[in-house]
Amino acid sequence: MEKQWRDISIPLNKNMTTWPGDPPFSLKPAARIAHGDSCNVSEITLSTHTGTHCDAPWHFIEEGATLDTIDLSVFMGEALVLDFSSLPVIRAADLPPTQLPERILLKTAQSDRPTDAPFDPNFTALEEDAAARLVEDGVRLVGIDTLSIAPSGKSAPVHRALLQAEIVIIEGLRLGGVLPGTYEFLALPLAVDKADGAPCRALLRLCAALQKSGRLLYWRAAFTVVGAACIGHGLFPRYDRHMISRFYGVIFTDFFDAALIIISVVIVTFMASLIMGTHEARDRTSLP
Repeated sequence: MEKQWRDISIPLNKNMTTWPGDPPFSLKPAARIAHGDSCNVSEITLSTHTGTHCDAPWHFIEEGATLDTIDLSVFMGEALVLDFSSLPVIRAADLPPTQLPERILLKTAQSDRPTDAPFDPNFTALEEDAAARLVEDGVRLVGIDTLSIAPSGKSAPVHRALLQAEIVIIEGLRLGGVLPGTYEFLALPLAVDKADGAPCRALLRLCAALQKSGRLLYWRAAFTVVGAACIGHGLFPRYDRHMISRFYGVIFTDFFDAALIIISVVIVTFMASLIMGTHEARDRTSLP
């Protein structure tokens, strides 16, 4: 069965944590069947940066692109999850030394906090030198599980560095239980014209390429074991084979050949199930 998508978005509700000063989320009834109306209709009030949301360049740059002009392909594709849960800040030196991919998701200790916890200004965020590294490596999208990519009180420089380079920012992800690695990522924002940002629904699942590599490992192991068994049987000394035939007869010798084949099949099955079980356990741990 193909791995299911996992929702890594913060549910919108009146108790959720919001950025100080932003309008709180509210859901009010506009029509209710119970009150005699023909259908149920609700009125939603929220900030464009409520919960899991996207920052468009216009959020910090007056001449920057608005949300409706961003290429949607940026919001979908392979993404690398990096774990910084033990760090108070993320500096350039904390990033992998190798070339960063087009999309990276930053997991911090925030993912372990309830989504309705009081706002804590001491969250882990990206420092300016780390933002410069993302720009240098050509990153197109960066996501984080905090409500801001930048430190509280000095968010402008980091936001401007990223958005000036047209790097899309996704904030407010839920990455609890997600292990570091490469995943398929999808986070489409609401289609709001001329907006500085919008809430989005972010999804994650184990990358199909990794699933394929797991299957390749399975077959490589199987062929290796079969090959080893065949080679071992082929190298079985003629003298020993002759002795078996001499003392027990040709029928037993043929039985011995068949037994080697059966043993090989059993070993292959055992090794294959062991390898696939390891991969399935890893997948369940990564995406429960």
